[in-house]
Amino acid sequence: MHKRYTVQDIAKRAGVTAATVSMALNNKQGVSAETKQRIVRIANELGYIPNISARALVQQRTYTLGLFIPSSPSAFLDSYFSNILRGITEVATKAGYLVSIVYEDSVHEHLTYRVDGLILTELKGRDPYVDLFRKFKIPFVSMGKVNDTLPSVDIDTQGGIMQAVKYLVSLGHRKIGFIAGPPKYHYVVNRYRSFKKALHAHGLPLEADWMSVAPNSRAGGRQAVVRLLKRVRGAPTAFLVCTDLMTVGVIDGLKDLGLDVPHDVSVIGFDDAPYAELVQPPLTTIRQDVYLSGKYAARMLIDTLEGKQSTVSVTLPVRLVRRKSTSTANDSKIYT
Repeated sequence: MHKRYTVQDIAKRAGVTAATVSMALNNKQGVSAETKQRIVRIANELGYIPNISARALVQQRTYTLGLFIPSSPSAFLDSYFSNILRGITEVATKAGYLVSIVYEDSVHEHLTYRVDGLILTELKGRDPYVDLFRKFKIPFVSMGKVNDTLPSVDIDTQGGIMQAVKYLVSLGHRKIGFIAGPPKYHYVVNRYRSFKKALHAHGLPLEADWMSVAPNSRAGGRQAVVRLLKRVRGAPTAFLVCTDLMTVGVIDGLKDLGLDVPHDVSVIGFDDAPYAELVQPPLTTIRQDVYLSGKYAARMLIDTLEGKQSTVSVTLPVRLVRRKSTSTANDSKIYT
């Protein structure tokens, strides 16, 4: 078994005190650049691994970040959460932090002693957890902007949907529908509002009959589009769908009705999930870098926990990825 080297071992080799080593490795002031460089070099040579448990005991912190997600056994089947976690973990590990999953139904167990701060996903309108975390004085960063005062990592939803609608218009589409997820979530509301603005910018009608709401799942997308097309004649020639997961279901539903994607109906998703280019047809979709969002969120939260000046919010760009689920408008099909 390899020896686990300590701060004392590094101090002995560097010819300094253990306190100096601790200050250098934790980026504290009071250590010259030359001494710090020597300490870091020796620590790397020894393969030094910080003892997080000991540090936590001394400083009365857990050095653990919590990723707050819905209480769903299938949550990590959605690549959105796994990619966020990957980005968070990369930054946290380099900074000497652990990462813990905090499910919504067990959040109270983590409030007082298990995590130093939280990264929140899928916040709802007037989310009660925001007030709860503030009450317990737990720092947090939200994935998605809720308001101008809460620290957040957001994406340019409006810019992405503007790109998507502009592209559909360039293909001759004038009747564009929208398949939405549950409107209790901020990201769903933001995507719907951006869709309305994009239609308005191109002088296109916003028809209530061309919209449908369903759970954010493959089955939800399938049910939503079948329900919509069975009740509407002269239906949309294209759909913008709230997530890629729902988009796959929308394609299933269109096939059930004997409609071809993209010859009869074009569809555009949102997220550019890993499977988006693997389904048939490969999805035209709005790409967001969820992994990068996770990295930004972790960095912002750690800066806050360590008393450094942190950005209140950041908005990351998105872009339209054109694949095979879109083509020129086809009004010849009769919807029944």
